[in-house]
Amino acid sequence: MSQSAMVPAPAEPSTPFSIAPSSITKSARPPHKKLSDLKEVAQRQIENYNHGKAIILNVHVTHHAGTTLCFKMKQWGPTPDFYCMGGANWPETIKKQFGWTHNETPGMVKALRNHFHMISWEAGFESHYVPDLTTTDWEYNELVSVVIIRDPMDRLLAKDATIDGKGIYGDSTKGRSAQEWWTYANSRFTNNYALRVLSSSRKELDGENTDPRFVQKAKELLKRVTFVLDQACLDESIREFANIMNLTSDAPVHADLKRVHKPARERIGNDTLYEHLLRRNRRDIEVYEWSKKLALVNCSAIEDR
Repeated sequence: MSQSAMVPAPAEPSTPFSIAPSSITKSARPPHKKLSDLKEVAQRQIENYNHGKAIILNVHVTHHAGTTLCFKMKQWGPTPDFYCMGGANWPETIKKQFGWTHNETPGMVKALRNHFHMISWEAGFESHYVPDLTTTDWEYNELVSVVIIRDPMDRLLAKDATIDGKGIYGDSTKGRSAQEWWTYANSRFTNNYALRVLSSSRKELDGENTDPRFVQKAKELLKRVTFVLDQACLDESIREFANIMNLTSDAPVHADLKRVHKPARERIGNDTLYEHLLRRNRRDIEVYEWSKKLALVNCSAIEDR
């Protein structure tokens, strides 16, 4: 751990950080999008999937419910054995790679569709696990792409006790010391992680001072994918996704979709630390709040019912 990561708590800010009210105003749009609401290229991609031509590809940001989506996808058709990413049933003749060029996309889709109806690319915390998402042909008619978005403040508390594999940050569910909290709050695991993946940055971002161009790159990607699902109402989102894709299953919903956590501020239990994390991840939060308008299900409308 670098010395810069083990910094003492900063002084109490004079004004708590907050997201601009306009960015968190609940949307007036209906709870669900219909097939006719989707852009034309998305409708063609879905039609091709229903004709057995297109493959579903989930861009899985770690701790964004990609495992849950994979679990459900296995009930609807063949997927790679290992978390929908690889495993013993991956074809030996097809190179396993996360991220395709524009020219590679058609050939990879056609080859993999002969074996699977869905695959996943997971972007991990190490730089070599962040794929280049800028070159893939997301508009290709036989590729149905999915990205699950998640509140960054909730994501950074997901499995945070074991996130580094060493336990040096303590366990928030059992009580962290102040030093453990601040060490974690200044680590690479709490630094605009989803933004880094969606902007295809191999380098760690600059916390509160992250360049806005990374925000723009992430937005451009999210505008190009077929489906954006919001983890805040994942159960409903997967059901609506299944309805549009004509997928049916009598199997129960994965238990993880029913898990309810306390709000991040309450789980952290320290307003100074919470405000620090809000500022540090403000660019990630900006993208999340903006991307809600792209989501298949308007979670705030469901909460209001």
